Amino acid sequence: MFLIYNLISLLSLILYSPVLLLKKGPENRLAYLRERLGMSSYERADVWIHAVSVGEVIAALPFLKAFRKEYPGLKIAGIPAFA
Repeated sequence: MFLIYNLISLLSLILYSPVLLLKKGPENRLAYLRERLGMSSYERADVWIHAVSVGEVIAALPFLKAFRKEYPGLKIAGIPAFA
């Protein structure tokens, strides 16, 4: 089953990559494709905290403040310095 999943994923990538390449302007094609495949040039974070709604973000703030206090050297994705 795992082999079938990997083959379908590879086939989908091959078939869909031209759409990704043609979706943006010529100057952004390769960068856009790299971002869509998870290979962006953004700075890497040590920890990612995912919150979808405003309520989830507000609920996560006390946790993030305590986490930052406990582990000050780790980079948390998408969290400004004042949080």
